Amino acid sequence: MSAPCDLHIATDSLQNFPEKYILQAVQLGYRTFAVDQSVINEPDTKQKVKYSIKKVTCPESFQSKLQKVNDGDKIKILSRITVECTGKSNISRTMKPQLEQFDLIAGKPLDGLALERLVEEDVDIITLDADYRKSYYFKKELVKMAIRRGIVFELNYGPCVADSTARQHTIELAQELLIFSKGKNVILSSGHNSVQFNRGPYDVANLAVLFGLPIGMAKLTVSKNCLDALKHSELRKSIAGSMDIHKVVADGVTNCEPSEKQKKRKSHQTPNPKNKKLKADQ
Repeated sequence: MSAPCDLHIATDSLQNFPEKYILQAVQLGYRTFAVDQSVINEPDTKQKVKYSIKKVTCPESFQSKLQKVNDGDKIKILSRITVECTGKSNISRTMKPQLEQFDLIAGKPLDGLALERLVEEDVDIITLDADYRKSYYFKKELVKMAIRRGIVFELNYGPCVADSTARQHTIELAQELLIFSKGKNVILSSGHNSVQFNRGPYDVANLAVLFGLPIGMAKLTVSKNCLDALKHSELRKSIAGSMDIHKVVADGVTNCEPSEKQKKRKSHQTPNPKNKKLKADQ
């Protein structure tokens, strides 16, 4: 398994960087990490909510410590923001500029309508919570749209390790998702920062097998599929959200097409007066 990733390491506060967890995860074989922080989305109103999101940063002392471990130069620590959403509105326009400072943007739907809205947002990851599994309504076209746009669905294994009831709920959620996704664009992440519940990439892949994936696809949930999410993030930033991102799964090529707003703007462009004059002379 090449370059295992954990793209959802939770943080308790800006001051508590999960150093111990990451050091242990490096020993278990992980090489890419995303340190996450959450924010609640507030619907846009006439009185716009002002957001000021301070990013958790990796201390320089810890970066120096990582350089001393094996393959320390290959370890990547990224930043991530998870926006908790309900179906009342899309991600707030006033929040979006604040989100661009993060390497990864994830959306967490708290109901079925929020899940539908997030598929159309400029996010890299849709993280699913087993506590809201009965609120999600997976549809074939919905999942296909997310896959086409390069968005990955995330399941967190942390609760499965800590609690048997949570494990059963996560299995139910995973099996419902896999009916429509067929295992494509699915990743498994820890979703916590407890050393006690940390598991190696092969253990996580075995958990994906328990969810219903064949072993080959199970390994992709902590490797290639995660790297695809990172590529999606890089592409999203390079086009600054001005185009829709479409991923052609068949050949692995990512295409960029003009958004609907751009198409409408182009069709309503005012014709050049000089062109009218030329036609009149003819």
